[in-house]
Amino acid sequence: MSHTPLPWMERTRTIIQFEDDPLHSEECIELANEEDITVCYVPFSADGVACEEGEDNAAFILRAVNHHEELVEVLRAIAETSWIDGNWSHGDPFVMARAMLAKVEVR
Repeated sequence: MSHTPLPWMERTRTIIQFEDDPLHSEECIELANEEDITVCYVPFSADGVACEEGEDNAAFILRAVNHHEELVEVLRAIAETSWIDGNWSHGDPFVMARAMLAKVEVR
């Protein structure tokens, strides 16, 4: 499986006008990567009415996507860690978990 290269970021805010319904439009946050490849549009208002969750959704998508691979690596290291002769074999799993949580938690 392949996806658009990371990191993804907010590129611009744009208005999408629907051809089949010219009276309907959405203001969207465009998410793209550093190579300027558009990944998706996240609506944050429709027909001039703000969607309070839109900006939060875009921020959540970016946080989740941009930290996914690192999160998998940390979870794999924690899963493979064992206590040998008074030491953790792959580093302290509690320190690794706390460091990853600090990156992905909503504050």
